[in-house]
Amino acid sequence: MDTDKRRRGYAAVWLLASIAVLVLTIGGILWAMRHPPNALWMGGAVAVAAACLAIEARRDRIEFSRLAGVLAAFATLGAGLVVLLVGAHPAAIAAAGLSAIATGACGWSVWRHQHGPEPLRNVLREQVDDSDIQELDGVQFTAWCSSAEVLAGEEIEIRVLAQNGFDTERRLEVELADRRDLFSSAKSPTLVLPGGAAGVLTIPIAVHPGARGAHRLGLAPKVHGRGGVRVRRWRAVEFSPPVRSGLRVAALFAGMLVWGGGLHVSIRVQPNRNAGRGSQLDTPATPTQELVYQPHPTELAAWIQG
Repeated sequence: MDTDKRRRGYAAVWLLASIAVLVLTIGGILWAMRHPPNALWMGGAVAVAAACLAIEARRDRIEFSRLAGVLAAFATLGAGLVVLLVGAHPAAIAAAGLSAIATGACGWSVWRHQHGPEPLRNVLREQVDDSDIQELDGVQFTAWCSSAEVLAGEEIEIRVLAQNGFDTERRLEVELADRRDLFSSAKSPTLVLPGGAAGVLTIPIAVHPGARGAHRLGLAPKVHGRGGVRVRRWRAVEFSPPVRSGLRVAALFAGMLVWGGGLHVSIRVQPNRNAGRGSQLDTPATPTQELVYQPHPTELAAWIQG
């Protein structure tokens, strides 16, 4: 299952869970106002919310804590709304208190996973700041150019340093997202990461002889692989795909200021007298991959069992 399908699937999980909590909140308000809601609707909402939480718990304990914390926060607000609308109802006060405790517990769990001791060597944090590390579907990564400048008509390399946050294999695919007319790379460069491993994907980029000036190259990462148990702390910025210009303009007209996400590297192309402006893009070299760290199976087993 690739990244796009997985993101759509778990976005649906979050949406269903939010709708279920909304139904429960409305039902609670009706009940407090002495208008008992339909028991079938309430039971179905509880079942949907529980199923969504179970799916997240099986996939990733950190994501489970985040989702459960959001739902508990919604429940706290809903119970508080009941208190404001109908007065100090004992059941509403108890629900608000229990939901607030659950929200705090989930927040503490997420914080602990962010700041607790590292179970495995963190190759990325040894080389870059936490703010430069992004995570997508359990794979943490950062990217940079081999040089800040390149001559037109020549090649430059983009290097992606990545580590697997799960004990099962993941494959990170990174392609150029734009400017294919001036820059070109091999199709679907992929880094294969065994459980908990870290590696470097080197992607040669061919530069058009007519290219000039500063450029910001967009990279489109995808992660393939599923299942497993998390074996790394979630010390990263969650990757968000870039926001298209049209959506930014629409959001601006709606009174919202939206920045684009994504993964980018910056380079400057210098003129090259030996390269003709009308020449075509050369075929770039083949991407290479190298594992720089792979934990021993006993390390993974000890973390999972502990």
